[in-house]
Amino acid sequence: MTSILKTPGEAGNLSFISGVVKINGYALRDYQYFCDVFSGKIVDSSAVKLKSIVVHELTHLMDLATTNWGVEYTLRKVNMYESRGLEDFRSKFEVFMLNQSEIVSHNYVSSRVAGRSVKDYTTLKHGLTNHEDYGPIIVIIYYCGSEEICRVPLSMLSLLEAHATAEEYLAKSTGFGNSEDGFISLRLMKTEYSELINDDSSLEYSLLLNIVNTHFKELFEFEEELRFISALSRFSLDVSGFSLSGISKYYVKRFQNREVGADLCMDMCRGMSRQVIFFLTTLHIYEYLDVCSDVESNILKNLLKSEPFKAIVYFYEVILGISQDQGLNDYEFSLGLKFMPDHGALPDKKFFTSIANKNRVILNDNCLSDIYDELHYPRITLEDGTEVEVGRVIEGEHNQFVVDNKYIYTEIEKIYMSSRHVKFYPVPGTGLEFFKKNGLSL
Repeated sequence: MTSILKTPGEAGNLSFISGVVKINGYALRDYQYFCDVFSGKIVDSSAVKLKSIVVHELTHLMDLATTNWGVEYTLRKVNMYESRGLEDFRSKFEVFMLNQSEIVSHNYVSSRVAGRSVKDYTTLKHGLTNHEDYGPIIVIIYYCGSEEICRVPLSMLSLLEAHATAEEYLAKSTGFGNSEDGFISLRLMKTEYSELINDDSSLEYSLLLNIVNTHFKELFEFEEELRFISALSRFSLDVSGFSLSGISKYYVKRFQNREVGADLCMDMCRGMSRQVIFFLTTLHIYEYLDVCSDVESNILKNLLKSEPFKAIVYFYEVILGISQDQGLNDYEFSLGLKFMPDHGALPDKKFFTSIANKNRVILNDNCLSDIYDELHYPRITLEDGTEVEVGRVIEGEHNQFVVDNKYIYTEIEKIYMSSRHVKFYPVPGTGLEFFKKNGLSL
């Protein structure tokens, strides 16, 4: 089954609406090869590359199935579909589009100067704007000297692809290091990564990777950088709405454009614009390391390099004084699953609960690539529909349900394609008043 609402990429994709991972270019004829690769019988560079593609797509699946962002996206999709034909359908669709529009905004807001490449950039800057269709957003601007090359929106797609790409290259890096012919492949892979983060055709993949690399290339070794990106991605996707409010109140005073900055932070207070957390955390850690004492700097640097998940929480709790409670994250996540119907048209509650129960806790402070063999996965599909196991398997009939009921997913996509791809947002300029009413002096 093809899908419009899916991750980009030619090698594989995740359908956001069905939760099915598909790997292209492989079919039934390759079934035994998959078995040999994922059982560890084949460990050459070709096997590492295949596994890294699977890791990329499984990272997308775990983001959808085991984070607060993912459970919110799925719950809103389910509520929208269950309300078709009812009086409140339009409002349910608009709520679903809060999440979906943040993914697709990249396609509608990007712009570039003809004949120029981001490979030529010398400076990155960012600005705030209230977009007519997507509300307050951050735009990253690439310059060559004083000449603007392109503008790229900081979108949810940027965050999702940063996470999956970091895990993909972490799988390659660790895999090539252990493979039979990996030395040359390892060197080529690092060159490939450097080219990726400056690739004009892959800016949704590379934007946040580039920002981290620009700010921390003197601090991190290659795998340390990838683990930091993965950890910060997970933090941004899973932080509770309560914690998002606290983080927003801290950052709202730090935008030069106070009006749009307040609108953006108000959007974060309702659980949206999570990609902004990644971006601002990166900038503020960099700024803090530049001004703090040598002792404070060494403490944080050592944590960032060795325990990035703990380092991010330490930065917010100890340095910024903003409490981070994993219990609140877990509680909010459990509510999202609870509110999904047990016997609706879609089997999402059962499917995502089975994935979360096996994987959520361990992914809260580990990169997927580092603990791949400890996690559990549903079977993935190959291009011809063949199902294969890629590790410890979660038994179930979800993939078959999707095949047998493809009309449901086709209907969801028709609903989506027949509507404007926009995000509803408060009237521009109301953010300042919102925060003032909540006791902040701006």
